[in-house]
Amino acid sequence: MTLVDRVLPKGILQKYQKKELKGNYNFTEGEYHLANYLDKKLPKEWIIHTKPTLKKWGLHMTKKTPDIVIAHKKFGIMIIEVKDYSDFNNFKKEIVKTRNGKYLDIFYKDNKGRSKNMNPVKQVEGYYWRMRYGIKEIIEEISENTSKLNLIKCGVYFHNEHSTVEAKQFVGYPDFLKTYRCNVFAKDMLNDKTPLHNLIPLLLNKDKIQSKIDWTYKFKNWISDPLHFVESKIIALQQQNKTVEALVESLILKALDPDGKPMFTRMDKATLMNEADPSILLKVCSELNNATTEYEEVAKN
Repeated sequence: MTLVDRVLPKGILQKYQKKELKGNYNFTEGEYHLANYLDKKLPKEWIIHTKPTLKKWGLHMTKKTPDIVIAHKKFGIMIIEVKDYSDFNNFKKEIVKTRNGKYLDIFYKDNKGRSKNMNPVKQVEGYYWRMRYGIKEIIEEISENTSKLNLIKCGVYFHNEHSTVEAKQFVGYPDFLKTYRCNVFAKDMLNDKTPLHNLIPLLLNKDKIQSKIDWTYKFKNWISDPLHFVESKIIALQQQNKTVEALVESLILKALDPDGKPMFTRMDKATLMNEADPSILLKVCSELNNATTEYEEVAKN
């Protein structure tokens, strides 16, 4: 057990250590490494969420799952995306110009085609904006006092042999990285000599800005169960020989339409269990489980 039982879901670090986590949403080595490091280093008042699912917001109808979110009742929230890329040379980069400016496209390409934009800064800033404008009480506080914008940050952690300097260069620093909003760092920063505020800028807070309400509570009420724990539920159903229910849960979790929206909801569960052909459910779920792209596998390596 840790000194402060504040890594959520409770027991996640221990489950990783014992290799008890299963399913497609298992911790990566980098996610565990950073969560464990923050658990040892952060002041005890901070809460560490692992893979929380951000709920739908506005036109953003699909749920999103950042890797780690740390939160304090009064001193803010920081969303961190973790990348275990083994070699930056696996990727290509291209500057894309739009009517609103330009951005850095980072992608993987081979003779089969190219991946989508895999720029982790763009990814984590998407989570940042969704949270910033998705929680009503936070919007109201920021509207009253814009200095409280400094209480929401995001970051990218690279768990590989590249240095922090190389990591920042990889994401296009200084032209394409707004360091006042997003902090990029690598494994070389996770040591006893580097001040923790170099990783987590919220800890610096020179102006002692504080929120009026408990932002950790508001954030907790805005997220869903981590996807890897939903997967654990499915595995438990399989072990109990509740095969049809496990298939239906998997379908509700993973089946998306072409626009990325869920095809089924909890309201469809009874219908799927009672009326759908189990052999068809099995075939569809097998296809969904095999849907991880080659690009994602390359990115992990």
